[in-house]
Amino acid sequence: SQLLRDYQTAGLDPDDRILIEQFLREWNASEAGRALILDTFFSTQDPELATSLYNLMLDADIKDLQLVVELIRRDGSEQSLQTKTRIVDLIADLTAQDESPYSPEIDAYLAQLALHPEADLRNTAKIRRAWYVTRLQTGNTEVVKEYLLDSSPALRSEMFELVESRAGAWEAADRLEITLTLKSLVYADYLGVTADEKARIQTLIDALHEI
Repeated sequence: SQLLRDYQTAGLDPDDRILIEQFLREWNASEAGRALILDTFFSTQDPELATSLYNLMLDADIKDLQLVVELIRRDGSEQSLQTKTRIVDLIADLTAQDESPYSPEIDAYLAQLALHPEADLRNTAKIRRAWYVTRLQTGNTEVVKEYLLDSSPALRSEMFELVESRAGAWEAADRLEITLTLKSLVYADYLGVTADEKARIQTLIDALHEI
């Protein structure tokens, strides 16, 4: 606890920060240390300590699939939006690791949060889930097709970026399905698709056709 409080200190020596980050990696490698991490991450009695741990986890580059899954399991009994948002951020950080395997529990957690009543968390979960699935399950385009027809223009824009980024990894049949979804979006007046958005959609359709 004291090390975590020290880590929040603005004037902490860089070498001491590195040492504390190393301590966290060591804690995460032991059963007792892992239990301490879990308890502190969800601490409501000392939220500043929980924040310090979260920042330390990111700084120490703790990309641990099992730890993330344990956080998800523990979160099942929690109601904190902040905690859920932090777990989604850790999932994004984990996904950036090339050798990270697909986890049904992570997928299911993001799918659950994609139905959350709080709009920001809901849309963030949808974005993270789409990137997660398409990165780790190359042929899975179902989530992208669903979110392309979402009512949120910001979410649709994120899906356009995903299509641009991942289209080359898809089979011809998957690209065709995405193209058909994009064409249906052009005529989905009930979603309030703007002229600029339609122009971007057409550019995407043309690019998919050329691959």
